Amino acid sequence: MGRLIGTRIKQAVELVELNPGCTSKDVAQGMSGVSHANASKCCRLAQGYGLLTSDTSTSPMKYTVVEGWRNTVSGVVAREPNPDVGLNAETTVQRAIANQPTSVFHLGALALRAQAAMNSGASLGT
Repeated sequence: MGRLIGTRIKQAVELVELNPGCTSKDVAQGMSGVSHANASKCCRLAQGYGLLTSDTSTSPMKYTVVEGWRNTVSGVVAREPNPDVGLNAETTVQRAIANQPTSVFHLGALALRAQAAMNSGASLGT
């Protein structure tokens, strides 16, 4: 599961599909109200999602669409939050007492680890 692909990224891929081998500057000209920097970012994100490929042997890079990209986009859905994972006061206090943070930075690291575990659904081992 992944994250939703935004409308701007889809729009950028559609423009590349209409004009194979175009650059991010060409994409920016086709997208109304989007700067070259943002169009370039959309192209890089689309490339990261596997929707575009780039020819890096040329400068500037030229993008082409991956076949079946629409199927890839339709298969990507937002991850649903896990209602079973949550922080309750009792376990948080017990964990804090057991770990005895020695500084604000250590406390922040523990909070980040708890957040990551909560997002992944893993247990919060001490």
